[in-house]
Amino acid sequence: MKYYRNFIWPIVLLSSFLIIIRSSVTEAQEETNIRGCIAFDFPKALDANIEINLSGKLIKLVAKAAKNDREAAKLLEMLEGVYVRGYHSGDADLNEVSHYYKNKLKEEGWEVIAKVKENDEIVEVHTLFDQDIVNGLFIMVAGTERAIFVNVFGRINPEQIGELLDSLDVDDLGNVDIGLGDFNVDGDFDVGFDVDLERRDRGFGLHIERSVLEELDWTFEGTDISVISAETTNGAITFEGSVRDEVIVRASKKVRAHGIVGPEEFAKKVHVYAERHGKEIKIYKKHPKPPKGVDVSVVYEIQCPAGVSANLYTTNGSIDLKLPKNFSGQIDAKTSKGRVRSDFPVPVTDKSEKQLAGKIGGGGSAKVKLRTTNGNINVKKW
Repeated sequence: MKYYRNFIWPIVLLSSFLIIIRSSVTEAQEETNIRGCIAFDFPKALDANIEINLSGKLIKLVAKAAKNDREAAKLLEMLEGVYVRGYHSGDADLNEVSHYYKNKLKEEGWEVIAKVKENDEIVEVHTLFDQDIVNGLFIMVAGTERAIFVNVFGRINPEQIGELLDSLDVDDLGNVDIGLGDFNVDGDFDVGFDVDLERRDRGFGLHIERSVLEELDWTFEGTDISVISAETTNGAITFEGSVRDEVIVRASKKVRAHGIVGPEEFAKKVHVYAERHGKEIKIYKKHPKPPKGVDVSVVYEIQCPAGVSANLYTTNGSIDLKLPKNFSGQIDAKTSKGRVRSDFPVPVTDKSEKQLAGKIGGGGSAKVKLRTTNGNINVKKW
């Protein structure tokens, strides 16, 4: 499947302003040292069949015209320039041109955030960013017959990268049919493309996800522990009563960010604690409210001596409880949007299988309380 067919009048502006834009596409690219701007300075003379040069002045003019369209105006305000070059294979060595700009981008500190290759066709998205602001996007679409290079620069909000890419409009130059699944690229990126150019204004959608994972563990003397309490919001909890005389707690903290901005900074604000208070061990996490586009999950795995009481709470996640077959105690398990299952002969409180309460075995002093909102609860024998 071709990644493009007569690809692009890429404009990052809305199609309603296409007449204004086309009147200026033949202006020469301005000489500028603006961060994020890549000069199209291939050392050999090239005959570009597509050449678009949108300067900051023109973009501001179009932004004024778009003042009644808030979404369009918001995108335009971020930009300082949009430059595009397109070449046919008969007019240029496309491999040589592509390698030239790849090396140029690498030397100037740009990063590849997405790359799709099939046979001899390739799409690459490069970014240059400083902390919370993207300074530039450089998009290459290259094949055996033609190549397109798009440079968008300014002070771009990472949350709107998808909207910018979606504005690469195919227009009337040809139909495009692109279907791509999820794929991984090197590094911490998990990138997915969801593209249907025939049915949604022929747009190009890009989803970028980056994550930071940290593993933590604690060990406590378990002989005097009578109760373990654990709470999390997004994450599963696994609890196992065993023959060991110590308590082992493992926590997996994952912070995901959707967009160019990395999750590292917010991950520093997410703290997980496992503390002993007398005969109780408390396991919990603390962090401020995540900003838009950032998700936090904390998963617990707990092992402790059999007969210890447990209070386990999560909002979005399952709870798996593993107990020895001779366990004796009380259980109270409830989920709002899931099911409760038990290997022990404990009556299910309601017909929807969302709640279970009663004695296990002889009904000893150990009490187990399990709560989740979105998730299943499984009580298993070992």
